[in-house]
Amino acid sequence: MNDYVDSQIKAGKTPKERSLKTIMATCLAMKDQTCETHAFERLVLYYPKGDYWANLINSLFTSDDYKVGFAALAALPFGRRRQRAEEPGRLHRDGAA
Repeated sequence: MNDYVDSQIKAGKTPKERSLKTIMATCLAMKDQTCETHAFERLVLYYPKGDYWANLINSLFTSDDYKVGFAALAALPFGRRRQRAEEPGRLHRDGAA
């Protein structure tokens, strides 16, 4: 089914929603996170429905790549940066000191 959808895309055609949903069902059955995210990306690209967007966002936020990236982001010293920005004499966005 993936080959069929890929050939449709390469030919400049919009893949059938049913084909993309079949691929999604297969990804879910296999519990393949990467496949699932890719399938949701295609569904959102060709059929941008609210449910597909919600599922894509959920898939991205629960992926292992996101968890690793989020952990690294959470380890950054944001508090120190905020404190520096609030130091007396530092310019704010509006130009006031």
